[in-house]
Amino acid sequence: DSEPYKAAKVNSAELGFKHESAGGDLSLEGALFITRVQDDHLLGYDFNTLAVSAVNADTRSKGAELSTAWHVTDELTLGSAVSYTNAVVTSDAPGVSGGDVAAGSRVPDVPLWSGNFSVAWQKNLGALLGLPAPRLNTLLNYRVQKNRPADPQNHYDLKGYAKLDLHLGLESGGSEIYLWGDNLLDARYDLYGSYSTDQVLTGMPGRGRSAGVGYSYQF
Repeated sequence: DSEPYKAAKVNSAELGFKHESAGGDLSLEGALFITRVQDDHLLGYDFNTLAVSAVNADTRSKGAELSTAWHVTDELTLGSAVSYTNAVVTSDAPGVSGGDVAAGSRVPDVPLWSGNFSVAWQKNLGALLGLPAPRLNTLLNYRVQKNRPADPQNHYDLKGYAKLDLHLGLESGGSEIYLWGDNLLDARYDLYGSYSTDQVLTGMPGRGRSAGVGYSYQF
């Protein structure tokens, strides 16, 4: 029975470039962007009723992205990326659960800086267990994310974190059986957070170190 909120309207512009070396061993991509959203949807948390509600407010985000990939050999590829995003609320939003939102507040869950570095290694294994053209497929990815606001009122920030993930697979034909490891460094970080009082903050922690096995088939 809550009041409906308006549909958002998005205007965005991006200017970028792509470069690849003559042999294709090195590629570089970059972009500058700006996005304006009229009647964006902000979520507010009411600690008295434990309800989450949406309200409209205008937002603007601008920033830059840069990524590169280097094929060191036919088997080894190094990749990296970095992004900067400045996202702010550009209109006041009164009546939001948890308190009014003032223009100039940062948009929640958007870090100013984030980046990652990856190492991919693929190797043909020759004859193995009678499998046709088996190949080892390995990807190690290290992601870094800086602090980000927990809510649109900017009561507090969620801390930044660094996360290391691993994929180790055996491919043959269209099939792959693989081992995966998530958050190998067992980083402690929050998926989201809510503000009740200065002494009471609630949220959901990210999953700690975990591992598993999977199977995929492409056709």
